[in-house]
Amino acid sequence: MTAATWTAAELGRTKMIVLRPHKAPARREYMPKPAGPGQRISWTRTAGYASTEERTGEIWSAGPLPSSVWVQPDDSPAGDMAMVMVRSMTEHPAYPASWQHDTLRRCEHLRLSKGMFAEYETVPVRTWGYSSGTKTEERIVAYHCDRDCLEISHETRDCNGWEPTVGYVIRMLLDASARGRSDLCRRCVYLTEPGVTECGAA
Repeated sequence: MTAATWTAAELGRTKMIVLRPHKAPARREYMPKPAGPGQRISWTRTAGYASTEERTGEIWSAGPLPSSVWVQPDDSPAGDMAMVMVRSMTEHPAYPASWQHDTLRRCEHLRLSKGMFAEYETVPVRTWGYSSGTKTEERIVAYHCDRDCLEISHETRDCNGWEPTVGYVIRMLLDASARGRSDLCRRCVYLTEPGVTECGAA
């Protein structure tokens, strides 16, 4: 049946579809969350024995600890950050400007390296039971990122899939979880020796 032969009753039962032009959603002004980047906060910092001072600044990003944020203080023209615990609105004393400078220097050093590798030594291990005897196995001495590191005194090999990569070590440095790692080279990863500022320098 064509439209020309429809009756008035049939046309009344037909649902009309009206196409309306697309309407763009209304633009919303960015409103940062209470602890989101761009939000301004105030907090207290311990300045001495039983002495505190008030500081203000703008939140830069989430911090390395739960309920913590990195803040750009108004009184820090050098660009140093402060880590603030949101629940207590107090500044954490374990992440001063010196820690931030050292961490950024180590991360940049790792980024320019050619990758992590393992230093290991082969040690004999006594086995007991049905196949008792002596076999050898690897014992990790340290993980390095500089093939010319002066601390290397054993054999080396590339890292396996389950061993630390450059990206993984950088993340550990940034969230401070690398503080408990004693298997990262103090010289070429932590750069504790004076004058070591880039890969290959010793």
